[in-house]
Amino acid sequence: MVDALKFIKELRWTDDVLPRETLDWAGNGTALATGKAAMILMAGDQYGWLKSTYKDLDMTTMGFAPIPAGPGGSVSLIGGNMYMISAKASPEEQEAATYFELYRLFDPADDQANLEAQKTDNNPIIGGPNLPLFTGDYQAARTTFETPYYTLPYANYSAFLDAISSGKVKLQVEPAPAGQAYYAAVGSVVTSVLNDQTVDPAAALATAAQTFQSTQLDQLATAVAK
Repeated sequence: MVDALKFIKELRWTDDVLPRETLDWAGNGTALATGKAAMILMAGDQYGWLKSTYKDLDMTTMGFAPIPAGPGGSVSLIGGNMYMISAKASPEEQEAATYFELYRLFDPADDQANLEAQKTDNNPIIGGPNLPLFTGDYQAARTTFETPYYTLPYANYSAFLDAISSGKVKLQVEPAPAGQAYYAAVGSVVTSVLNDQTVDPAAALATAAQTFQSTQLDQLATAVAK
């Protein structure tokens, strides 16, 4: 991580190829959509956000590809959705809910009805570089079935999906516990490196690690012990 921070510092203060300001999630996408940035690091769902926020944006000019590989290869952070069933439900109701969700996910007619319904929106956002839920022939068939409904240009982000399916890009789960607090801690270090040329990446990271340990991990350990 120290090497990564040093690289970022060089990009900012030696090569001068990074923005003079740090941007949040929305500002990052806005810079790209309005032509103020040529390339950004973005989440997969941000690709569709560009179209939903800027309805007149020509998405055929927007591509989405894996992060260039470094010494450790190329990695993509993953998220996901959870399906929850009430603990108050009877065993029969829990089983029925589970089978219904499986039906909803796998039934071609239900999938088609959902896609048709999405297309009736004023600005339909269908498709995008979301991680494939399935693998093998089934995922390939599902993609073939759904592609005609896509309103986002599949050819512009399919290279990312292919890299995921082939294993070229590794998948990294979010850190736990205290993942958001961890992001905040590391983010503050990155921000300091970008905004202050005198910051020593290794020292800043060590300080952030000590603070995160005392304010987050130690507190969690104490809570668990009780």
